[in-house]
Amino acid sequence: MASFLLLHGGQHGPWCWDAVRSILESHGHLVETPDLPGAEGRPVTLDEVADAAARGLERLEALRPRVGAYERPVVVAHSMGGMAAVLLADRHRARITGLLCAAAVVPQPGVPVLRDAFGRTGSVLMGALGRPAPIRAVASYFSGHRLSAADRRALLSRLRPEDLSRAGVPFPHYDLAGLRCLYVLATRDRLLRPAIQARFAARLPGGRVIAVDGGHSVPIEHPTLIAEAAETLGA
Repeated sequence: MASFLLLHGGQHGPWCWDAVRSILESHGHLVETPDLPGAEGRPVTLDEVADAAARGLERLEALRPRVGAYERPVVVAHSMGGMAAVLLADRHRARITGLLCAAAVVPQPGVPVLRDAFGRTGSVLMGALGRPAPIRAVASYFSGHRLSAADRRALLSRLRPEDLSRAGVPFPHYDLAGLRCLYVLATRDRLLRPAIQARFAARLPGGRVIAVDGGHSVPIEHPTLIAEAAETLGA
């Protein structure tokens, strides 16, 4: 039995993990999907997002004594959830088993994520995605193009306005040495292009990569693969 902390990306919520969570729980695992801050429309700091992830970790730890012997959790992150995951892993390394990044940001210390991932177009792109009224056509192009029509409609109806300014400040130093890590690289991702993801993956200890034929919404497109990859780290 294992436990898993699933961290969603920008504009998303815990719902993006519904299928992954269902699979993991059907295998007897414990799963926590915290709702990370940002949807309130106000700027949130990196510390606030990391603290919300830590509270999810605490909830998992509180559950384990009641239901049996579970290992330290694996942290699974999608997209901008990678920022929270990296900070959580750095600050609470002894409390987790490993880190799985699914088409997720793995920041470069000292560099804003926007510049690191998107160069000069970063501010414009994030402005279009995170504005008070999200542009559905933009979101559909970057996040929904590989989904079924029904899943795309569900995604677009659930995306929420979010201030993404935390991606525009230099990312603090962190150390993931000694952690078991794995990167799921989505080869059809239009938001985090494969070359960008490969650069992110190389920043993880070991640089282990699983490539999947999918777009940016890989937790919705390939929940079985994500669940199996997470279980591999938790075994």
